[in-house]
Amino acid sequence: DGNGCTTSDDITVSKPATVAALDSYVLMGLGTLIDDVGNNTIINGAVGHRGNTGSMTINNNIQINGFAAGKIVNIAGNNTITTVYRNSGTLGSGNTIGSIVTPVTIPLVPEVPCFPAFSGGSNVTVNTTQTLSPGTYNSVTVNNSATLFLQPGVYKFSKIITGNNSSIIPTGTNSAQDIFIFVKNDMVTGNGNIVKANVYAQKNIILGNTSSGTFQGAFLAKGKFTTGNNGVFTLEPYCYSNLSLCANRDMFEASGDI
Repeated sequence: DGNGCTTSDDITVSKPATVAALDSYVLMGLGTLIDDVGNNTIINGAVGHRGNTGSMTINNNIQINGFAAGKIVNIAGNNTITTVYRNSGTLGSGNTIGSIVTPVTIPLVPEVPCFPAFSGGSNVTVNTTQTLSPGTYNSVTVNNSATLFLQPGVYKFSKIITGNNSSIIPTGTNSAQDIFIFVKNDMVTGNGNIVKANVYAQKNIILGNTSSGTFQGAFLAKGKFTTGNNGVFTLEPYCYSNLSLCANRDMFEASGDI
């Protein structure tokens, strides 16, 4: 497809194909909480809240070069968004929106990656630079101004914490599309980070505070996602057809909000 996958990740349901395609989204909340896009953020791709419970808030002065989608999408002021797909939500003043499409079928995408069971692995603390190979690791900490290099493949981390001006990037000429990280707990980044990877956190993804940073890939949160202000997010999705996909948010979730 357009993202370089040999097998399409688009699953046909009764909504526009792009809304139903998981590989359209650079940010997606999969849980029951409120996802939040910080002020002055630039998003090159789509943002969405997948399920029936919870919502998504788009704050002020945000440029979305794609679409925003969810059952409830609340939009503050002075934003520029190509298209909004929603069933309800508030709308502030000064927005430039190409179109608002109502209704939209929920869940937005019929399947997401199955979240695997894993445990163990060593703790990783990066103070300057370090390179990891695909595998299972416990807590991964990247301190201020340090860089973690990742070889292409699938990773399983217990949690990710970074300091300010830290980087998590692929090795060599590889790209964010070559990296997929399952995170059992939270992913929390400091200010001014550079992250080039696809991440699925079973809890929350909190990306920056006063200065979010530069993010390439896709970021899926079973809890909620929150971006700081002034960030730039660019879609570079992993080929989801290379992973097991589930209608629920993980392979062990027999029921629940989707």
